[in-house]
Amino acid sequence: MSYQYGVTVLEQPTSIRPPIVAASAIPVFIGAAPLHFAANGKDNVMKPVFAADYADAVEKLGWSNETVDLSNGKKRYKYALNESMDTQFRLYGVGPAMFVPVYDPFTSATNVPATEVNVINNAFTLSAANAIMDSLVVTEDGTGDPYIEGVDYAADFDGSRFRVTILAGSAIPANTASLYMAYKSAAPINVTADDIIAGLEVVDNFFQATGQTPAFIYSPGFTHLPEVAAVQENVAAQMLGGTFKALSVCDIAPGVTEYSETGNWKASNGYASTFRVLCWPYAANGDTVYHMGSHFIGVCGRTDAMNGGVPFMSPSNQPMLINGICDADGKAIDLPINRANIVNGYGIVTASRWGMDGWRCQGVETTAYPGTTDIKDRFIDGRRMGNWLDNSIVLSIRSRVAHPIRTILIDDIVSSLNTWLNGLAAAGQLLNTNEDRVTFPRDLNPDTALLDGRITFRVKVAWGPPARHIVFIREYNVNDLQTLF
Repeated sequence: MSYQYGVTVLEQPTSIRPPIVAASAIPVFIGAAPLHFAANGKDNVMKPVFAADYADAVEKLGWSNETVDLSNGKKRYKYALNESMDTQFRLYGVGPAMFVPVYDPFTSATNVPATEVNVINNAFTLSAANAIMDSLVVTEDGTGDPYIEGVDYAADFDGSRFRVTILAGSAIPANTASLYMAYKSAAPINVTADDIIAGLEVVDNFFQATGQTPAFIYSPGFTHLPEVAAVQENVAAQMLGGTFKALSVCDIAPGVTEYSETGNWKASNGYASTFRVLCWPYAANGDTVYHMGSHFIGVCGRTDAMNGGVPFMSPSNQPMLINGICDADGKAIDLPINRANIVNGYGIVTASRWGMDGWRCQGVETTAYPGTTDIKDRFIDGRRMGNWLDNSIVLSIRSRVAHPIRTILIDDIVSSLNTWLNGLAAAGQLLNTNEDRVTFPRDLNPDTALLDGRITFRVKVAWGPPARHIVFIREYNVNDLQTLF
């Protein structure tokens, strides 16, 4: 060391480091999106797409107002991921969200021959429903060299027609009366269960791409298929080989329209799992019909946002932004509270209306119920809280991996996690305790394990289970008759 004279101040790392807390309600949606309406949509086919908000999602995935007409004047979105974007960002106002668009409108696109259009005031339009946005070709006669977008003309596409304006200094001759426009039309939507399963295999890429851990996995319109539900549940429970955990959200098949059929459908199709939530029936907002799972995820996200981003509060009895429930064709379903309770008893989430209080999410159980009554597995908020705690611990402690096993390492892990968990208890998000929540017990760490480089900590936490049934016992107090004398 060189000769020193004077005063020197050195820094050392803070003894207790704050944890890296996992996001509690980021969903991954898998399905079809109108990528041909997005500027760089071709780059996103079967790729993980992270969107911070609605505008970001529209830019990356495209947006279409096209719907499928149902009975009773109802409609549903043509593109499943447009439904997801609508519920997540516009209705419930929560974000971010992740998407895997599985529909490829580009590979099998068809060429639409050049059409002559009239030029009026240096502008012209062409109706072109289902066109690929960046495929427009403008020529003088339909066969010559194309004019250059951004140099000769500016083009805008609103999902149904091109609007083109001739630019100043353009190579297009002045006073041109007409021009020819050609474009490519997107391939028809033909998404299959195999496409969805292939999209589910992309989910593990989100953490590597964004550093964010998904909390929900959902493939609207396909989760009633047992083969899709099985893969989706496995992805949710075993993200990155079991490093992270999420909740798989599913819907009962469209053909189930009676509340009394829901339990048998769940049992016969093998939907019982601690990592799965099952929803029924469909939900309506205005004249649009949605999958119930889309609203369930929105309710969870908004509930978490109102509670510090910690999923300790059940989504049940929280407002659901709908004005009715219905079947897949938009026909209203009558579900009074007593029938909704029966559906809940099967381990299925639904929606109910209590007088003038509006529609609310109803159901506290995962699909593990009634097969299991273990609190960590049966309740939705318990499963979500467990996932969130586990994911946060992994994110927080990963940086300590491969450090020398010393007292300083053990104390660092124990102290930092206990400080964090104590803070959650102080905020009412965990129950209070007189014990250390994180310990390094000798019986879990024999010499053979230490010599193998493996150390084990015990984490004991508790959160308040949801008050699914509040009971009062009223009794006539005979003693009060004495007040008459």
